[in-house]
Amino acid sequence: LIVDEAHKARKFNKFHQAIHALRNRSATMIAMSATPVMTHLQDLWIMGSLLGFAHLKDKAMFEEMCREVSRAQAKDRRAERESSEGRLRGLLAGEESSAQDESTAMRPVLQRWVPFLREVFGKNVIRRTLDSLDHCGKKIFGLLPYQEQVMLLELREWEKVRLAKITDELAHSPTHNTIAGAGKVSKNFMSPTTSVRRPGRPCMTYTRRKRSVQSGVPRRPCATIGNFYIEFRRGLLHPHMNPSAGSETWCKPSSLQEWKGEKCSTKLDILAQIVAHHLSADNALPLNVDDDGMTLRPVESQSNAAVASKEPDRIIIFSAFPSSNAAIVDVLNLYGIKALELHGKISPAKRKSVLNEFRSSTHDTGSRVLILSLVGMVGLNLACANIMIIADTLWSALEDEQLRGRIYRYPQQKVVLFYRLVARGTPDVFLNNIAFDKGNLHKAFVGMD
Repeated sequence: LIVDEAHKARKFNKFHQAIHALRNRSATMIAMSATPVMTHLQDLWIMGSLLGFAHLKDKAMFEEMCREVSRAQAKDRRAERESSEGRLRGLLAGEESSAQDESTAMRPVLQRWVPFLREVFGKNVIRRTLDSLDHCGKKIFGLLPYQEQVMLLELREWEKVRLAKITDELAHSPTHNTIAGAGKVSKNFMSPTTSVRRPGRPCMTYTRRKRSVQSGVPRRPCATIGNFYIEFRRGLLHPHMNPSAGSETWCKPSSLQEWKGEKCSTKLDILAQIVAHHLSADNALPLNVDDDGMTLRPVESQSNAAVASKEPDRIIIFSAFPSSNAAIVDVLNLYGIKALELHGKISPAKRKSVLNEFRSSTHDTGSRVLILSLVGMVGLNLACANIMIIADTLWSALEDEQLRGRIYRYPQQKVVLFYRLVARGTPDVFLNNIAFDKGNLHKAFVGMD
């Protein structure tokens, strides 16, 4: 039995049940996964049990580990709530440091259980990396090294004023203490949550309503990480993308001159300039931003030698919020650029049509720009593109790796270039610099430094 994307069986779902049934009818099993640790220690345990590792059949030991994880997470959440407003303000200002993770209650739990799981998996894992060699001593991966440009952008004054107002509103919210752990979404995995979607509005996440033992009255829903993520970070692309902007909603500028006026946003305009630069000529020099955080300039690259290929440069724009795509499309149109969209709300037939047009696009026909949301994170081969602009930083290091792997994979023929748009003094800085919890757990398991 050979199972691809085996991490999908890390929960006791239908996929897990199907694999378990097939496993019982098979002589052996090969499980393939680029992300063996998606979120928790439990992921590894459940996958190991599914593979048939005898040490992981001990239900009492599994429950002991779960209890230790739960207690440690509870302690960390209590510690965060003690300084919730100050921590929230620091997080929104991009000042949070991952150094505080050294003293978390979760650290000793990881130190106990990760080595145990590594020992159990040890003789049964074949790990391939970018540096893995074949039997002849040649690299298996074989692709040219990718390039990465982190663009530290300076927001305009009107953007800073608007985001400061949002920060103040969140910090003084009666439920701000529930957002104290906003920097570490994995710590909330034990909290029962529900997602509510209203027509025309983004999905908002609340903790489930519970009845008071004494009064029987439902408690007021509390804002969770979803509120922080939507209420603030959407505004980093353009403040009018924030759902609390009221009457200041997005309106398409009538001309490029109007767009460059008082309501122009740094991140969105820089994004459009990067796209226009790379569509103007194949193998164009990478761009970087000057110290002012607003002016782009070409960068001489040691590995910028053009690779012989008949394929034109194609560009992926990653946008975490599909509701913000309208602004990206509108501004690109002002620069004379047509963009396609791929997100979870389009039909399978439309999805196929979009991918076909993008993959077959040329300098003269079709669109060479695709705006991608989270729906394209796993299992989608977009090696036809060689440039990716990450407009919204991801929470998880592993998800970020999956995203980049959409274009940095076979049969990629060109040098791959990644741009990260990071707004100074905002959560972009925090999220771009921290060693994400999921990334730490993954590295500890596979034995990386």
